[in-house]
Amino acid sequence: MKRIILFSIIAIFISATIGCEKDEKKKIKKEDEVNFKNCKDYSEKEKKKEYIWYAGYGDEEGAWLVQQAKHFKFSDFIEKGVYKYQPDNKYFGIDSVLINTNTGSDGSSSGITTAYKITFYITKCGMVAKKEIIK
Repeated sequence: MKRIILFSIIAIFISATIGCEKDEKKKIKKEDEVNFKNCKDYSEKEKKKEYIWYAGYGDEEGAWLVQQAKHFKFSDFIEKGVYKYQPDNKYFGIDSVLINTNTGSDGSSSGITTAYKITFYITKCGMVAKKEIIK
């Protein structure tokens, strides 16, 4: 009888653990549509775990952080219109940043502000970034 109870407890624990892992993977895929790669599939650039985005702005244009990333070693503009991100060395998972850009006026109208979300998918082997316009 003790063996049956012990076996039942172990079976419940294992099924609960496996169920949680599956739910977490589904949640990540559903929220961010991410499919982490195998280590051998990362490019040399992705293995560096460094992301640089050059937006190419002129004198009257600019960009600024709206929402800072949470798990970073470096996340800021390194010069006008050039954003750089490096994840914390001990962090593996999903991080993101929100950046607004503004184009200069053409003289007859005001500039246009565009919001970007950059999502970083960080593993022990590398990092992939996905940039999207959100408004």
